[in-house]
Amino acid sequence: MTAEVTTPRRRSEKSRVAIVGATRDLLLERGFDKLSIEAVAARAGVGKQTIYRWWPSRHALVADVILEDADRILRPIVTTDDVTADVCRWTVTLATALTTSRGHAMLRILTIA
Repeated sequence: MTAEVTTPRRRSEKSRVAIVGATRDLLLERGFDKLSIEAVAARAGVGKQTIYRWWPSRHALVADVILEDADRILRPIVTTDDVTADVCRWTVTLATALTTSRGHAMLRILTIA
C-alpha cells in the first residue's frame, strides 16, 4: 500500500481578488456586523467553501482586507534629509486616506471587531 501525496491547492488569484473586492465593497455598504460569508461568496461569484478554504473565519477575511488597504495607505514615502518634512508629508497622506469613506469604514471596523 503506497501513501498518496497530495499537494495543497493553490489559490486562484482571480478568485482571491474577487473575494477581497467583494468583502471591501460589502464592508462599506453594510459594515462588519452585517457582513456574511454567504454575501461575500455571492458577490464574488465563488462558493463559501472557497472562502473558508483560505480564511477560517469572517474576522480573518476582514483582517486580510484591512491589511491590504493599510499597505496601500501606509506605503513608504520618498524620504529626504528633512525628517520633519517627511513625517509631515506622511501624516497628511495618512489623514487624507483616513478621511475618505473607505478610511472611515476601516477605522470603524478596527474599533468594533
